[in-house]
Amino acid sequence: MSFQYHGVMVSLNNYVSVFDGLFTPEARSKNSSMDFIDEIRLAILDDTPIGDFIDKCLKLPSGCAKLREIRKSLREFVPIRFINVNESSEVIEAIRSLYVRKGESALGIIESYVQDYINGVISAGVLLKIITAVSEDADISMVDFKNVPANNVSAVVVGLIKGYPMWLVADVSMSHEKMQIFMQAMMLGVDVHPYLEGDWNNQCMQLVISLSSKDYYDELIQNINCNFEHGQLEEIVEAANDNTDFGLLCMKDDEGYPCFNQYQMFVLRKAIKHGVLTKEMYDFRKSDMEMQDLLDKELEKQS
Repeated sequence: MSFQYHGVMVSLNNYVSVFDGLFTPEARSKNSSMDFIDEIRLAILDDTPIGDFIDKCLKLPSGCAKLREIRKSLREFVPIRFINVNESSEVIEAIRSLYVRKGESALGIIESYVQDYINGVISAGVLLKIITAVSEDADISMVDFKNVPANNVSAVVVGLIKGYPMWLVADVSMSHEKMQIFMQAMMLGVDVHPYLEGDWNNQCMQLVISLSSKDYYDELIQNINCNFEHGQLEEIVEAANDNTDFGLLCMKDDEGYPCFNQYQMFVLRKAIKHGVLTKEMYDFRKSDMEMQDLLDKELEKQS
């Protein structure tokens, strides 16, 4: 029952003299001093080789908590390359927990991220979330967390745990709200590629995604894009629900913007529904009132 410290085998018989600095009245007045002594005793009893970490931990404000997690990790035979005093206590504990639950192969998955954390490339919070994902058997191989915006790391991890293809959106800069909409789409099994083309309005995305179970969804998403406003989409959806040729409302210019405004779409939808659409009416260059007048004339002919 011992460990080596600066070439000395520390045991229950000599630890008081080896660490006499921790037993001075001044040192004993500090709670951390007694906590360090407890960790040293436990390491001796468990034959845990904490000697290389003691001096560094003694210099840290939270050194005792860190030494405690290091001791536990060494006791559980966590590979030494994953134990570093530059890691936070929470990170050391999480790595140990992952090793105990999943084995060394799981540590291999996070190894590069552990080094990124030590080098200051990612934060402890990000690494802890990555460890959570791996502990839940999520496949993180297609996501580079160094490129994931910090505000979306949690959502990406949650999505990966649920089996969503989060690598499609992981490194895209977007609001948390939009990320949640993408996750809703993935939950419904919707192909999210069309929504990655351009800057979709959140409300428009939600409207279209809510229609993913409709028979006309595939045709709808092929005819529209991020340039359509919510009101225009509502008119198109109304036409689709009327089982009419809603594609006529979706004419776009060379830059991909809808040719007809919302009111013109309303007029055209009514004309198509009543079977009175004419070539003259189907002209986006006409004003709203001109199109309305043409519709009224055609409807009068029917009455």
